[in-house]
Amino acid sequence: MSPWFDEIEVSLFLRNLRIGGAKDEEVDLGVAPLRYAASSIKGLLRKAAIRVSNSLNTKDLTKQIFGESDSEGKIQITVEECGESSINKRFGVKIDPRLGSVKERHLFSYKFLALECLKFKIKPLVELSEEESKFLFYCLNYLRYESLGGFGSRGIGLIEDVKIDDSFVRFLEEKV
Repeated sequence: MSPWFDEIEVSLFLRNLRIGGAKDEEVDLGVAPLRYAASSIKGLLRKAAIRVSNSLNTKDLTKQIFGESDSEGKIQITVEECGESSINKRFGVKIDPRLGSVKERHLFSYKFLALECLKFKIKPLVELSEEESKFLFYCLNYLRYESLGGFGSRGIGLIEDVKIDDSFVRFLEEKV
């Protein structure tokens, strides 16, 4: 049983992304730079890990790989640009649930990134066992059709496809 210790390159194919940022002069809800997406990606992977362990009825490796509130876990995520991105602006309204209509002064503006692809690397801080590697692979595949960042109900952040580094896939295929 050989462990995995190399970086794993992953590409997420999505059209838009909104990672919240501070209010700026132009809009009510600004957008954070792309590099801040790493914690959102790790959180989404953690959520996928819980689903994978439930659906496959396997040993839950979530805490081992992602850590707990008082520990870092075995992996680190870094984000890289993939192609060009541009900042766009949209408007939204907040609906009063009691009235079912827009309250006065509830129009807001927000920014989001228009992009086609988001690349990130998973760097194991300590080696991943074969079992942990397979589990992480399942988690990555579970990201398809999930939403990354905010405003998922508005179609922002929908992950249309996931491409995982060929060397990692070959490593796992050799173990089958």
